[in-house]
Amino acid sequence: MHNVYVLIVLDSNALHNNFRCEGPYFTSLWRHVRRTTDRLHIPQVVVDEIVNQYKEAAEEIMPSVKKLDRLIGADINNLAAAKLTSAVQDYGSWLTDRFTSDGCSIEPYPETSHRDIVARDLSRRKPFERSGKGYRDYLIWLTVLSILQRGESVAFVTANSADFGSQELHAHLLHDLEELGLQADQVLLLGSLGELQEKVIKPSNLDEVRQATLEEIRIQLESGDYHLALEAWLNDKSLDYVQDEYDARSLGLDYDDTCWVVSVQSVTDLEVQGVSDLSDHEMLIEFSAELELEVELTLRYGDYFSLSEDTEFSVTDWEDGSVTGSDTATVTATFALTYDVTTPGVSEAELVRIEA
Repeated sequence: MHNVYVLIVLDSNALHNNFRCEGPYFTSLWRHVRRTTDRLHIPQVVVDEIVNQYKEAAEEIMPSVKKLDRLIGADINNLAAAKLTSAVQDYGSWLTDRFTSDGCSIEPYPETSHRDIVARDLSRRKPFERSGKGYRDYLIWLTVLSILQRGESVAFVTANSADFGSQELHAHLLHDLEELGLQADQVLLLGSLGELQEKVIKPSNLDEVRQATLEEIRIQLESGDYHLALEAWLNDKSLDYVQDEYDARSLGLDYDDTCWVVSVQSVTDLEVQGVSDLSDHEMLIEFSAELELEVELTLRYGDYFSLSEDTEFSVTDWEDGSVTGSDTATVTATFALTYDVTTPGVSEAELVRIEA
């Protein structure tokens, strides 16, 4: 049975810095709110935070623009700086339009006093941390409570399990519900858009015959018998999605430095978690595989000479005070892609997560 939920996106942790709200999960979400009675409500504080993070991301790129300016001798730095402010304003307008169309709306800031917020903070009740951090999270929680008091049920999407809870709400938040005469089962706590797809969107489109067909497609994809060869796609395209800068330890490497993924050496252990319909000719495919990555990193002399003998660090360059080289990391990468059966071909894809 499909329940009616209001879908809440918390901060950018549900977007994973996906500032344009693109990719298979967002495509599925947009279509879901257009064809069902479910609605996507975004707290205004979330919109403001996303716009600010967009601005910060743009500002982080500016030093590279200055380096390019010096390299090619062009006056692009001043031009880029002049355009930054207008670009942020344009993005804010675009995001507001996106979240106020096609079954979406923006919830205003909750009306609450500074005294009440401070009292909540000083009582150390979630979502506040002992450090006092949690102001914006509390405004989001108040927005959720406001929606619940209108008689709605909420699918609450947040990766902030420390302050809101994992699988179920933190006891402090459950107490808030009880004080307002609300039921715990009015809130479905979800850790990602992937969970939203699995627990809300997919069941709303449930048809036993079609589900049996999709399960057969899933098995064929995993065994390599379907006309979309996922392993070949990973060999050809996965670097486009995993090539980035990482904390070396997050990839299971024994370095206290950041590293850059430069190549995918091998793809093994393909597993297809799910296949679901996006439309009459598109499917959302969720899958993972073990990737062996070649990474490049630069170490200080002291760190290099203190490496253990079994470290497989291959030196490629010596510079003043540092050593550049490469190593390999084995990770599990999870992807989601949209497959168009009429083309046929992959129309969009995203890296969901990468784990050592």
